[in-house]
Amino acid sequence: MQRDLVKDLELLEKSGDFWTLGRNNVLLRMIAKGPVFDVGAGSGILTKELAKIFQTYALDIDERACQMCRKFTQKVICAPFDKLSSSELPKFGTIIMADVIEHVNDDVAMLAKAHELLGVGGELIISVPYGNFLWTENDTARGHVRRYGIRELRTKVERAGFKVKKIFFWNLLAVFPTLIAKLFSMRVPHEGISESGFNKLLLSYFENFENKLRLPIGSAIICKAIREK
Repeated sequence: MQRDLVKDLELLEKSGDFWTLGRNNVLLRMIAKGPVFDVGAGSGILTKELAKIFQTYALDIDERACQMCRKFTQKVICAPFDKLSSSELPKFGTIIMADVIEHVNDDVAMLAKAHELLGVGGELIISVPYGNFLWTENDTARGHVRRYGIRELRTKVERAGFKVKKIFFWNLLAVFPTLIAKLFSMRVPHEGISESGFNKLLLSYFENFENKLRLPIGSAIICKAIREK
């Protein structure tokens, strides 16, 4: 059964969710230039941090999410990404899609739209779930269309016109629990964990250990690519 994603994201923001903040810690360090476009911004937990440093735009298709993002920036667009016109927007220095393209049917078209909206030398930063062998009830509940392999993601990013600068695994910690959840056809209770006493401990683990390493495998892939022309 698919969950209300916006409601879940709001709960994760309020709890200071270890997974979200741990991932964002990696993504924020990769951003070098603005203006920044946070696509699929959800509750605005990443938009909030971006807006402290860069001129920041945010986009979501759910009005509830857009309303939450307006607490952090007034440059909020509540519309489908593929309907945007480059003539009505600045040429962005960075577009970030944090766990977004796994939700859409035509992910290459979405990546190509990002290429159109970036200026020459602009960068695309994306994170996606890794490996269909890790598919669980969490993916179904989140409305995922797919999980990605490294080669598949690289190929799609390059097909959209980008040159990949770096691509790597993230979140080794989640691989074993995810496999257990798959084995028993169950859903990992992410929201419950983020509201528990383990949340701060897990966030500390990411910030002080895993986020400083390059991993042989993880439950997610993070990619940085550039528009060269």
